[in-house]
Amino acid sequence: METKHTKGTWEVKCLDLKSPNSIPSKPILISSQQGLVATVSRLNKIGGVSVSSGQGEANAELIAAAPETAAERDRLKAVNAELLEAVLTVRKRLVRVCAAGDGMQAFLDAGGLRELAAAITKAEGK
Repeated sequence: METKHTKGTWEVKCLDLKSPNSIPSKPILISSQQGLVATVSRLNKIGGVSVSSGQGEANAELIAAAPETAAERDRLKAVNAELLEAVLTVRKRLVRVCAAGDGMQAFLDAGGLRELAAAITKAEGK
């Protein structure tokens, strides 16, 4: 999958709310080494709707985590595809062995249990 978002690590840049120079209405900046990625409002009311204190900062942290979240999603998709392939392979072997009337022992002798164990180990991230 081709990445279309700004590459690199994103980080939240904001004024310290406890500082006497802090401007609560100033937006929170999310940037990367390539420049500004996004801004997030920290106003207490947006369009007449109350926003809880700290919600803007929390939203900014979620947005800043987007590249890592997308990378993890892609990794999990790949793992899922490998697991599905392993399960389908084991199922085909089991169907073939059972159709031949050889029973479960033939399935186990043919390495079916090893393949199942390998799929489980992969799913557990070991």
